[in-house]
Amino acid sequence: MDFTSIAITTKPYYGYALNIISKNLIKISIIFILIGLLVSLLISRHISKRIIKISVATQKIAKGEDFELKDNSTDEVGDLARSINSLKNSLRFLERVRREFVANFVHDLKTPIAVIKGYCESTKYLDNNDKEKIKQNMDGIEKQCNYMQNLISNMVELSKISAGIIEKKIEEVDVNLVIKQSCEQLKKLAEIEDIEIIIKSLNSPKIKTDLNSFRRIINNLLQNAIENTKDKKVYIEAEREYVDIYNKTDLKEEELIFLFERYKSSRKGFGLGLSIMKELCKILDIKLETFIEDGYIHFRTKLENTKSSS
Repeated sequence: MDFTSIAITTKPYYGYALNIISKNLIKISIIFILIGLLVSLLISRHISKRIIKISVATQKIAKGEDFELKDNSTDEVGDLARSINSLKNSLRFLERVRREFVANFVHDLKTPIAVIKGYCESTKYLDNNDKEKIKQNMDGIEKQCNYMQNLISNMVELSKISAGIIEKKIEEVDVNLVIKQSCEQLKKLAEIEDIEIIIKSLNSPKIKTDLNSFRRIINNLLQNAIENTKDKKVYIEAEREYVDIYNKTDLKEEELIFLFERYKSSRKGFGLGLSIMKELCKILDIKLETFIEDGYIHFRTKLENTKSSS
């Protein structure tokens, strides 16, 4: 019996199939590329619109206009929009504080100027022999001039602190001597106010600090005590660990938080002196404690971090 062998090959079919698949893959790849480009275009246009909105918002904010960015997305652009909103709110707050500050400063200048003008007009019509009244008027004018001088000096000091241009010259400082000099410097002010400055102790060691800034701290604390005491007395204690300046007060514990706010208080403004003093304490690394005890308000500056090695 004869057998006929039949050979079946699949190579042409494999090649044909591969050819069809490769052509389809190319088409599919092209389609996916086109879809990707389209999606990228749409996303980029969406992001571009959001960035343009942010750009417009920043320009309006720079001009002082009130503009709120509304973007609740959680991506980076949304975070940027929220940061700009936060910056805008901070700028508005600072602008409001600046306006209030200038208004209060102008008001503080207007008051002594008006008082001085009143004294001058009153003095013009006094009899030359009325020396007592003339002296009273001159003392009043001097008091108001000292007030304005101190106010302007505080403004200059505050500007330096805000600009970060306070230069520290660390040297050995005699705390007891600084206190004596401050008391002598403010003696005239105390006499005008009929205030007695009582030095309870002078037992502080010498410390390493900036003399001018430290002197400013003591001066501001002492002047604040003279201007606000309720029993015509101001007390100073200089011990090894601290300097304590205190006076009789009618302030409440809950009002202490307003002491260092510039022109802010539940009852009245406290001016700039205490605000400047607090900033100087930070610069010199001096810890400040404020508390009320037995009707006296204490401003205690801790000297631990500034002790001299000698």
